Amino acid sequence: MQTENRRLTIVGHEAGAWANHRQRTAERAQSLGWRVTLLMGGAGDPVPLAATNIINYESLPMSRGKSGPIGLIRSIRVLRHHLKESDAVEFVTVKPILFGMLAWRMISPNRRPEVTVTFAGLGTMMDAALRQRFHPIVPAMRALLRGQAGVLVENPDDAASLVQAEIVNDGDVVVGPGVGLSAEWLALETNAGFPDGHDFTILYVGRLIGSKGVVDLIDALRVLKTRDTPVRALLAGSLDDRNPSAVSEAEVRHWEAEGLVEWLGHVSDLLPVYRRADIVVLPSHREGRPRSLMEAQALGIPVIATDVPGCRQVIAPNQTGLLVPPRNAGALADAIETLSSDRLTRSRYGANARKWAQIEFREDAFLDVWERTVLRTRKHH
Repeated sequence: MQTENRRLTIVGHEAGAWANHRQRTAERAQSLGWRVTLLMGGAGDPVPLAATNIINYESLPMSRGKSGPIGLIRSIRVLRHHLKESDAVEFVTVKPILFGMLAWRMISPNRRPEVTVTFAGLGTMMDAALRQRFHPIVPAMRALLRGQAGVLVENPDDAASLVQAEIVNDGDVVVGPGVGLSAEWLALETNAGFPDGHDFTILYVGRLIGSKGVVDLIDALRVLKTRDTPVRALLAGSLDDRNPSAVSEAEVRHWEAEGLVEWLGHVSDLLPVYRRADIVVLPSHREGRPRSLMEAQALGIPVIATDVPGCRQVIAPNQTGLLVPPRNAGALADAIETLSSDRLTRSRYGANARKWAQIEFREDAFLDVWERTVLRTRKHH
């Protein structure tokens, strides 16, 4: 297929987050001759696009909070203009999917580009909507997506949820392997062993929101404190007051005052932080395919996570780490205590994790699926 001067538009929530996790998709498209345009929400979001070589970029008035009718109208106007000039389009995450599909449906059918929607996890809002009997977002998504778009998800549980809710047809869903890790990360040396007397250190990487399980982790740390189990806990992540399960700064400062955690805030370079960790813990309530668990295992770090969609796909239970029930502080405390007292098991899990990561988390595997799904062969207009 001739791809020279073919036009791909990628629509996402925040350019910074997209560039940190998904910029290789645009680079893959450009290497195949596509001209890529990014339309990104999040006004004022720091955009590390210099290294991506993507020339075409436009900001959308589409915040992660409430955009309001004016923001919606302005965004749809920009979207319609670009979509009419595109050959293919990808909408990434829930709000860009809603805004983008509204704009797409307003275009004459003979001018509509091929469309793919990508769920990088279902997110707090979508997960809550699917668990409720009546929620307006479900019929809205169903009307916009079913039979209209290709769908890319990161785990089979998300695919099943969307099909069961009749939002998408089974034949339209592709389950990908998650974004994966770069060859450079997979080539990093594993963590060195810690000396005797080292404070056993657990690391949480992620936004400080309830749906990521950070409050469950704090409850588990309180349990361990009552048992006089010595652990040191590091939190590497930013606050997110636009998320409905947001944790406040006052709460985090209170956890620090209790002596439960050390909060590092947002960390641009996580590698030195991973080097301090005996284990990485993510007690999330639902994920796409969590990057922190993949990065940790590639460095030979055992992991503990919840037995939920996304997490269960990136762990080999009792081989690279432990799975525990979600929202269960006692079970989480037991798992942490088990690994804190058993260096041989940690060493074995770490060695297995490294091997597992080399096989399962290759970025090229994701890019190949993305290319087939988003840049699929289609007729010219």
